[in-house]
Amino acid sequence: MTRNEYEELQKTVAELEVVLASNDLEKHKREELTLLHARMCGALVSMWLPFSNIRRAIMFILFLIGLRAFMNHNNIFFLYWFIASLYSPRVMGALSFNFGRLMNKFN
Repeated sequence: MTRNEYEELQKTVAELEVVLASNDLEKHKREELTLLHARMCGALVSMWLPFSNIRRAIMFILFLIGLRAFMNHNNIFFLYWFIASLYSPRVMGALSFNFGRLMNKFN
């Protein structure tokens, strides 16, 4: 997925959220649009690396610091690699999906 496709998909998801927020949709149409919205959001979080160069740089620096800690036999590298993984859209998508499933069990 290119950066332009990603930005266009973000705009489409935002427009779809506005449509879903309105109350004038039929039940069948709302279900279809909700499914489409979920699929589009899944496509947004399917990448391992973020598109933002700043986020990529932060992720890379944290990975290198963790690699250095690993080479020095320091166990803190787990923390650096965990924090670096939080910059990945795919990891954050999986975490938010599982957190949502957990919260649905309580509600």
